Amino acid sequence: MTQENTKSDVNIVVQELKQDRTDALLRHLQARREDCEDRRRAYWLFHRTMRTRHNWLSIPLLMVSSATGVVSAAQLNSNGNRSIIIGTTVLGVLSAVLTAVQRYCAFSERAENAKLMAKSWSRICRKIENTIIYIFSNACKIDDTVFTKLVEEIQKDVESVAQQADDMPVTLLEKPRKTSVHFNETVKADPDRKSTRLNSSHA
Repeated sequence: MTQENTKSDVNIVVQELKQDRTDALLRHLQARREDCEDRRRAYWLFHRTMRTRHNWLSIPLLMVSSATGVVSAAQLNSNGNRSIIIGTTVLGVLSAVLTAVQRYCAFSERAENAKLMAKSWSRICRKIENTIIYIFSNACKIDDTVFTKLVEEIQKDVESVAQQADDMPVTLLEKPRKTSVHFNETVKADPDRKSTRLNSSHA
């Protein structure tokens, strides 16, 4: 592969961004950071919900399992007491049902997955913040190629983390989809692209 083919097709001019801090790219990065922050918060809340449900199911299961052990031990000295036998059977069935529900709902695993997702979105959020500060800080000097690579890495990270989601918090599903301000501005400047905008809105 030649050197030309390894180069990125996009080149971001840092000096232009420093001179115009209202550029669409910076606004896009800031909007992306806010979206990542919303996702981080939503997944932490989802993690807490799943952990709470796991505890509400595990605590009764522990109590029933302990009671089953105590009753089973008493059964050995009861000389076939019918009440103890029935109690042992009921507690055993209840323990099996709670265990089956726990495995089926997988609250613990879903809580851990949500925690990993929250940490991933938090990492991307910090990465975007660090990237933006290179533009807003006059003391920071960064090469155009390096900055372009950072932006491309952010885009790849967002795509990668989004594909890893097994569960989607309800707050994200109910979150209204924001129309891209930059795309609307482009359409206004170029009316011939109106059909593209309409097609995109139904996608």
